[in-house]
Amino acid sequence: MNVLIVFVLSYVIGALSMRLIKGNRALSAGDFFLAWGLGVGISSQIVFYEIVFLNRFDFWMNTLVHLILVGILLAITVIRYRRITLNFLSDRCSLPRFFIFLSPFIMLVFFVAMGKPHGDWDAWSLWNYRANFILRSGEYWMDIFVNGTQGNHPWLLPFYIAHGWGLIGQESFLLPLGIGVVFCIATLGVLFYDLLDRFNLKVAIYSIIFIMTVPAFIFLSTIQYSDILISYYSLAAVTCLLRAVRFDDVQYFFLSGLLFGFLAFCKDQGIVIALIFIFLFFMFQRYFLSARRHFFWLGILPALPAIVTVKYWMSLGQTENYAVQLEQLFDPQRWFLIAQFIWTNVFENVTVWGYFWVLFAVTCVLCFKQISRFENKIVFCFLGSYIFVFLLAYLVSVYEIVWCMGTTLNRNLFQVLPLTQLMLTSLFAQHLQQDQDMRKPGDSNLVVDH
Repeated sequence: MNVLIVFVLSYVIGALSMRLIKGNRALSAGDFFLAWGLGVGISSQIVFYEIVFLNRFDFWMNTLVHLILVGILLAITVIRYRRITLNFLSDRCSLPRFFIFLSPFIMLVFFVAMGKPHGDWDAWSLWNYRANFILRSGEYWMDIFVNGTQGNHPWLLPFYIAHGWGLIGQESFLLPLGIGVVFCIATLGVLFYDLLDRFNLKVAIYSIIFIMTVPAFIFLSTIQYSDILISYYSLAAVTCLLRAVRFDDVQYFFLSGLLFGFLAFCKDQGIVIALIFIFLFFMFQRYFLSARRHFFWLGILPALPAIVTVKYWMSLGQTENYAVQLEQLFDPQRWFLIAQFIWTNVFENVTVWGYFWVLFAVTCVLCFKQISRFENKIVFCFLGSYIFVFLLAYLVSVYEIVWCMGTTLNRNLFQVLPLTQLMLTSLFAQHLQQDQDMRKPGDSNLVVDH
């Protein structure tokens, strides 16, 4: 039960922050799931700056800072708005109904997670281990950055686990296990309520049912890696950005910037995703006509010092081999091995991905006209860019290619799985809507000539 205290505190911080960001508007059911990610990101950043300034993790200081933050946010909310207005029960699909519908899947995810209560390999050697080191090492906490494996990975997850363990006073395995489960459910919540807002209840339900049938989504959400955080933050940040564009909404521009900052603080792949979207942000600036778009950059700012510090200052002692072999770009055998591995493990291996990527490829072909819409175009360009980046990394990597792809390919695809599902559903729903609009009243035939 102590673990619930950590999660509730994160949600309260996130919800109060969301209330201030949204101004006079009530919090919707979709905001409930955004508030979770916002609270986790804020707590992780707090722990990072505490450790940097105190040169160690201090339980009492961490608790005091969080309580002061809650008090300040609550006081500002009460003084400015008099109340915290929630629309969780009055939305088209209220939160209780959503959780009742999702309850069998929640139990399934929890039982799968309990099958590996301490997570998988990287959870032992990287993420949970680093949280343990932060708690126990005192003034030597920086040694794990300098001398540890992949010490220059951004560290949102270990800092949050250390925060939770410090808060409850024990290194409970239920905390990192619960983080994966909650982020998995939060990802489905963000996806569901964004589609509900843009389309209708049936589209939203069918979409999350489909992604819940993908074996990799369940397995990779529960092994206590940071990949589920990347999946969540990339989806949440992009949905907020697209909403900001649709409604010229300054609050969601700022919120998307915050979420992109937290995404980049998760892991190196999070930095890559954020940089690709920032590049696309410039490429598609004509869609961002309002000066309000500058609030996007304001949102990213809080996370930048932490990201830069972890990546460059603390990792100066890193000796990892980042050498590449550029001549491999022109090695046809390597191209063939990569293509063969992807075909075998992504498209043919239904025990991992089901038929998700096959259906996505078919949908892109059949619904090609819908890709020209802005919200589909920017996600499609991102997916193409992201796939190009990690394929390029495989081509020039000094590591044995089959081993390298075997340990990373599924995780790289999982990181963009919810975002891909968002695009797949959007393409399919817009294609069906276009067909319905082309149908003549009283005529069962479709009008195909324009």
